[in-house]
Amino acid sequence: MLCPLTLCLSLVPACAPAAQQDGSVLSWGWDQFGQISNTPTSADFVALAGGGYHSLGMRTDGSLASWGWDNYGQVRNTPAGNDFGQVSGGEWHSMALRDDGTIASWGHDASLQVTNTPPGNDFMQVSCGGFHSLALRADGSIEAWGNDLYGQVSGTPTGGGFIQVAGAYYHSLALRADGTIVAWGRDNWGQVSSTPTAGGHTWIEGGDWHNVALRPDGSIASWGQDNYGQLSQAPTDAGYLHVEAGFFHSIAGRADGSWVTWGNDQKGQISNAPTGVSFALVTAGGAHSLGILGIPDGGPLSIDPIFAGGTATFRVTGAEPLARFHLAYSFSGSGPTAFPNIGISLSLSVPIKTLAPFDLDANGDGVLGPLNVPPSVQVGKQVWFQGVVQSTSGNPLAVTNMVPVVIL
Repeated sequence: MLCPLTLCLSLVPACAPAAQQDGSVLSWGWDQFGQISNTPTSADFVALAGGGYHSLGMRTDGSLASWGWDNYGQVRNTPAGNDFGQVSGGEWHSMALRDDGTIASWGHDASLQVTNTPPGNDFMQVSCGGFHSLALRADGSIEAWGNDLYGQVSGTPTGGGFIQVAGAYYHSLALRADGTIVAWGRDNWGQVSSTPTAGGHTWIEGGDWHNVALRPDGSIASWGQDNYGQLSQAPTDAGYLHVEAGFFHSIAGRADGSWVTWGNDQKGQISNAPTGVSFALVTAGGAHSLGILGIPDGGPLSIDPIFAGGTATFRVTGAEPLARFHLAYSFSGSGPTAFPNIGISLSLSVPIKTLAPFDLDANGDGVLGPLNVPPSVQVGKQVWFQGVVQSTSGNPLAVTNMVPVVIL
């Protein structure tokens, strides 16, 4: 995974992502293959992915863990090393993106979803479908390979301009920079033909035969199959930061660590959900769900309302005195994205951009701005901001709170 230039050049390992989450994983739902009972017990996870009957996690050091069904080596063949930045799970195969932009694939290969993994070191995101895979290049173009029974590979749109891809069982989705969604592949439940036409979406995910997406205000759009309430039971409020889809259920999390899950409950993926806990990240497997315990801190970063064609002002209060502040932002989502080579994890999704760093005063306060906001920025577009506080010695001290902002 390619890291922001400012952060790569400025920071050295020292910062613990625990400022954002406590890092331990809870799982619930179907446990026939140990996808619940074999969940790792360490408290050092920054990312998760649910496969059909297995799960994956990424630790703070960039290493991977897998557990659950291992019929095709999707667990035992998990690659070693600590240079990974993202994970994704399919029906019986898995993928991970390395920090250098190359892809690792393993597990089920009957449709060549492992063998045909494309070479190159310019990939920014990966996503497993049921028996096919997708990857997003740095130029915004999409690669797809594996099972093509319903055109989920051959129907892949050409050209650039995409910021996210999402694989589903026999169909695929992609999100453009303007927040419009493209879907292709099997359409037996309207999971392709009923795709919303509006722009401004900030995140997409595909289940078996239904899809979910986030609108600019953090409300949830869903379409496709509704046999188990995947659509009709979806929450109608706003303010969600991420949403994920399993086979026939979905789960969404808010900025305060609260979350909601809905749809099929035949394996306890709804009714067995833990209570009284907060999650920094939630995700869905086939008939199970899992989350990383934690809640964002209040943190020192605050942002004045941002208006298209107006100005933006960023305020830091009570951070490390005389430190340097690096501000990063993403139009693509709330992450998390790990950068093991510099020892930090940001609650932002790639591509991540940075603003010029600025110095804090003796009280740990500072202001960046007002900065001019181009009038071309889309009203209603959501942006995620987060900062890294760097001491005068050059070491990062803390990752700040993540602040979602909607352009007004």
